[in-house]
This record gives sequence, C-alpha cells and structure tokens, in this order.
Amino acid sequence: MKKRTFIKLLAMTMAAIMAALTMTGCYGNVQDTVVSTDYDAPPEVNTERVKRIAGGYWPAPPGFGGNLSGSQVGDVGYYVYESMFLVIVGTDKIIPRLAEEWTHEGNVTTVKLVENRTWSDGTKFTAKDLYTYYIINIQDAAINRHLEAINVKDDYTLEFVWAEPVISDTQKMLFLAEGWQASTPYHLFGEFVDDVEAIMAEAEPYTGERDSRPAFGLSFTQEQRTALKEIYNNFKNVDLDMPVGTGPYMVDKVTNVQCDLVVNPYFPGAEDLEFQKLEMHQVADYNSLLSSGGTDSFIGTLPYDMSRNILDASGTMVMYPLLEQKSIGVIFNTNKAPLSDVRVRKALNEVVQRSKVREIANYWAVDNDVATTGLIPSTMEKYIDADVLAKFDRYTGDSEKAAQMMEEAGWTRNSDGVWEDADGNTYSFVIATNAGWGAQGIAGATEVARQLTEFGFPTEARAVEATVVVGNMKEGLYDMLYDYLDLTWNISDPYKAFSAYYGDVTEKAGIDLDEEPLILKDYDGNEINMEEATKSLLYINDEEEYRDLVGRMAWATNDNAIGINLYQNVMAIWENSATSKGLPMEDLFEEYDRMMPLPRNDEEYEDVAVLNRAYAPFAEVFIRNEVKPK
Repeated sequence: MKKRTFIKLLAMTMAAIMAALTMTGCYGNVQDTVVSTDYDAPPEVNTERVKRIAGGYWPAPPGFGGNLSGSQVGDVGYYVYESMFLVIVGTDKIIPRLAEEWTHEGNVTTVKLVENRTWSDGTKFTAKDLYTYYIINIQDAAINRHLEAINVKDDYTLEFVWAEPVISDTQKMLFLAEGWQASTPYHLFGEFVDDVEAIMAEAEPYTGERDSRPAFGLSFTQEQRTALKEIYNNFKNVDLDMPVGTGPYMVDKVTNVQCDLVVNPYFPGAEDLEFQKLEMHQVADYNSLLSSGGTDSFIGTLPYDMSRNILDASGTMVMYPLLEQKSIGVIFNTNKAPLSDVRVRKALNEVVQRSKVREIANYWAVDNDVATTGLIPSTMEKYIDADVLAKFDRYTGDSEKAAQMMEEAGWTRNSDGVWEDADGNTYSFVIATNAGWGAQGIAGATEVARQLTEFGFPTEARAVEATVVVGNMKEGLYDMLYDYLDLTWNISDPYKAFSAYYGDVTEKAGIDLDEEPLILKDYDGNEINMEEATKSLLYINDEEEYRDLVGRMAWATNDNAIGINLYQNVMAIWENSATSKGLPMEDLFEEYDRMMPLPRNDEEYEDVAVLNRAYAPFAEVFIRNEVKPK
C-alpha cells in the first residue's frame, strides 16, 4: 500500500452543502466534521458509498437501452462491460480482466478465461460470448484481418490462429486488448452468429495481397457482403431494456439527466467494492457544480482562471492534469506554393512561438519543439534511442533564425515587410479551423495567423463548419488546417501512431498515398517507403530492430515537416476530496493548493489515468478499491 497522508476536511459553505443535497441527497453535516485520517476506516461523510460522476453521454429514454452497438448505452458502458484485457491509455500497459492465462506458440495464441463471471441477467459467462463479439463484428474488428480462425476449445478457452506472416507478440496482445468484447452475450445475440457462420462457410479463400487481406482470409462476393451488412444492421436494431454485462455495475434507473448504477450482484467480490453506487449526472453549468462541490468526479479542461476560482470556491475539489494522446498543430497543404517547399515549411516551424499559442488555446498543454514526427511527443523517448533523438531538428520560435532560413531558400522581404520568392511573388494564407472547437480552435489559429502575418506572410484564421472543414482541406481549399496532428485514440504504439499519420494526416496535407508512394530519407540518407515501413512494424519481434526503424521513420517525418506540432493536449480530471480518500498525490494537496502538477513518473501517471473512464475502462478505478468513500 502506498504511503498516504490525509488532511482534515475543509469547511464547505452552505451553498456547497445545498448543491450536494440537490444532486444526491445528504452526506451528513460536512461543514464541521473532522474526518478520520485512517485510510481503512469506514466512511464518515460518504456513508452511502456513492460516487457522483458529472458529465458523460447516454441516450435519453426511450433511446436508452442495452445494445451497445446500437448506440443505446453511451458512456454508461464503461462501468457495465468488460473485455479479455484493458489498456491503460498513454502507457499501453495491458491488464487482464476476463483473461486469466495466455500463451503464444507459433501461430496460435491460447487464452484461458476466468470462470467466475456471470452476466448481470444471471446467465453464466463462457468463451462463446467473446467469440460472438468477433463473429458479429467480422468486418469491423481489426484483429480479424490477421486471423485464420478463432476456436472455442471449451467453455473457458479461446484459441486465436494467426495468419501468415504472423504479427509480433506485442501486436498480438494489443489487438487482443482492443474492443469491448464482453458486450454481445451469445444467449442474446447467438442467432446472428449462426447467420454469419453460414456465410463464412460458403466464402472462398483469399489469394490476394497481404495488406488487403479480409477477415479470416475469406473472400466474400458482393452478395455475401450485402448479406453480412444486413445481418449487422439487424443486430444493431435489437432493442434491450437495459445493458447486460459482466462488469461490476449495472443500471438501476435512467433519465435524460441522471443514470444510477448499482453493484452487479453476480460480480465476484461485489459486496467488497468500496463504492456501492454510481450516479452519473448532467447539468447545464458545470462551473457552478464544481464550485459548490456538488459532484465527486468530472472530466473536463477549463481555462486557468476558471479552474482556480473553482478550486478556491469549493475548498475541496482537486484538479489533475493529464496528457492526452493527441497533439494540436497546423497541417500544411503541400500542394500549394510556397508550402510545397520543405525549406519554407521548416522556416515557418521556426518562426511560430508555440508557448504563446498554447497559453491562449490550452493553458495546461505541453509545448513541442519538433515539426511533426508521427509519434505522440510524450512517447518519443520511450520508442526512440537518445542518440537518435539528438539528431532531430528542433524549433525555438526564433524569428531571426527563421528569416535567415527564408533568405537561404532565395526569399527576400519587400518594403512592406512581406516575403517575396525569387520571382517576386508574394503569398497570403488561410488557416481553417473546426468551428465546433470553439475558443480553443479559433483562438489558437488566430494566434498562429498573427505570428505569420507579423513575420511577413499575411494570414487569416477562418472558423469553418465542422462537417465540411476536413473534407475541404483534403480538396485543397485551404493553405493550412488547425487540427489534430501527431496522435492516436487509445493505443500509442508506433504502429498505431504511424498508421493514423500515413493516411489521414498526409491526406489532409495533400499527399495521396494511393497515387504514388511517399519516399523519405532517414538521417543516414537511406530511402524509406513510409507506408510500407509502417505496415512492416506489425511483424518485427526484435525490439532493437523495431526501435531502429521507428527512430528512422520519426526522424524522416520530422525532416519532411508537413506540419507544426504546437502542443500536446492536456485534459483535466476533477475529484472531490470531501467525499473520497486515497486520491493520487494526497500528500501534495497543500503544496499545490489542489491544482496538481502533471504526473511526474509512471506510477503517478497510472494513478491519475485510472480516474478517467476512457483511459482505464471497465470501472478499473473502482475494482482497484484504492480510492474510497470518505
């Protein structure tokens, strides 16, 4: 058990008490209560063992139901369902949940499942339930493209037979950890499995290129694909009253503004869960809610001044910043002059002062000093050797150096301070940004535009409707796009990161990989086909070889400079120290006045990450029982 020290409960105002009563009922007279500092003592304030969770999404009744794939469940599913494994986002740490043992032997991975799970409707969980997930999602589950078969060996054993060439053991585990596999119980959806299996039995073996291999190596006719689509649509249209899961909680009642979850009585050790009830609630004004201490947990990044005011007003809320697995930056349209010239792209990387953009757009974010590498910045040291990182171009926001770079590329400034190329042409830019991003998007893009204009390239920031802005950029309508850049959505492994980059990001930059391959040079002058190199990462088992290739790819990507990585995004996780104990870094609350620093090591990162349902799904924080009602 980690050593923790606890502070006395701070006084709460009457407004805070009234807000708490309004949201969930009384926790007792909090105002003058002195709470025991014994970590293992029974709760004295939160005696009902309730966790109030602000925010999140679920369909309002009657749209709410029990079919996750039918968009009936929303964020409630994070507490109801499970999977063989879960991944702690940001670390790629894999934690077994329904898997008990697993072995890799040749092209076969055998997974032994736990035998102590029962669905919340009382039906015993078996391996056939997980098999159901993969078969119903035959066209959507990414792992299926790399499999020959999934065999149910017995009620608690699954055998995954990998296709040749076999992917690396690391990639096997990451694929096995993807998806909410225990969300389609066979006893509810088995008819669709039978229908899909019948079509699979009639399909011909695939004989084409490896990279285009379909699920289970089966070549479906157009008629069969249409039939599979119809089966899947019928599956999605199944209505269930409530979600049926194997996880620690189950839905008790739901309205459009509140969803109450109680302990699933079939979950092993259910009576020992510290929090016996979860109350997810939505309000119009989260600022007031947090300021009054009227919730116990919230995920949302707010401006610095607002955050500080909330902490001061509540006296008990704690704010934890945490790095997201995505960066914000500017993507260049490399088909338009002068952004087709890498020398100009590098000069613009040098001129932009990233800290000024970050302070306006997302105060909590972390500045970057590279152009764009394809990798999440916080993972670069993990996947790239130090001697290779030392070779990367770095950018400091030095306008004089940027001007020198422009001059070396043959440009001069005219009497108006505007840059002219060797033919005397001048250029102006439009930076498009998603209007749906609100202040962060337009404020950040406007600051970049201001800096580029001041440097000598007149630039306009333009907020564009969310539904068309990316499509317009891919059609070449803008010079730049203020958008996500180096990112993944869950797993941060380089294969995932480069797969997102060499496809979506490059397309936004005007690079059509279907038309011709993108060949870049690494720091030794070796040519790399970036798309082929990305695909090859799937199959490399040797760690040294893997790191070497990742380093060369990231260096080449940075040298190509098709964008400006401005900052890595940071989210905020809010917890209420009045109603919960065992929170991360409790001994530092006073030092930081509850506005906590970014996690300083892997242990702190994981402690904070599990507070976010999306970063550690399946109620991981509640199963660990380290955070307790106070």
